[in-house]
Amino acid sequence: CMSSDLTLYTNKMCPFAQKCWIALEEKQVDFELVEIGLYGAGGKPGWFLKMNPAGQVPVLKHGDKVVVESDDIIKYIDESFGESKALQQHKEKQVEEWLSFLRKEVLPVGKAVICGYGDVSKLQSTFSKVEDLISGPFIAGNAFSLADVAAAPFFYRMFTESSKLGLDPEKHPKLHQWMEAVKARPSFSKTVVDRGGGGGDMPQVCVMLCLDDSIIKQIGDW
Repeated sequence: CMSSDLTLYTNKMCPFAQKCWIALEEKQVDFELVEIGLYGAGGKPGWFLKMNPAGQVPVLKHGDKVVVESDDIIKYIDESFGESKALQQHKEKQVEEWLSFLRKEVLPVGKAVICGYGDVSKLQSTFSKVEDLISGPFIAGNAFSLADVAAAPFFYRMFTESSKLGLDPEKHPKLHQWMEAVKARPSFSKTVVDRGGGGGDMPQVCVMLCLDDSIIKQIGDW
């Protein structure tokens, strides 16, 4: 499906925005990518705040329709372009449960450890739960789904600090295999941006936090 009236407003350092970009690449839809600065004295431009007064990225604009909140955006993309719900593989309940688990447990526990006040053993326990939930090469089975789309940006960043966070390939082999399968997908590799810093594509795992005051509401406890 080609749509010339589709725009993703994003920041390429933001994992919430990256998952929407991945979804668009997976559905092979034509879209425009507009980057919004997260920082700076000038703040967000007025035209962007008119679309989303909270000032959050990502924002998807399709014609006159504006969609905010990254989980809502990836579901909208999947349902509106190409084969409807192709990235849910008739496993809508499983995908929804995974999105909830990622939002309510994986992200807040990961943030706590990365920021220095969390319990690493609790994060490792969370990794073990993820290990048990992976039901194939991908989270929901043999096919890449919205569950993978949503998880990939965050785990990619955590894998940059795998030793610190306890991402042991012997303890979590399926998680490591899943990450390699995700990295091999063109839809993912197109969305990885090298920001420099001498440490590869994502030099600091803390970039996953997107701790900008204009989007902190979206991140919640993460």
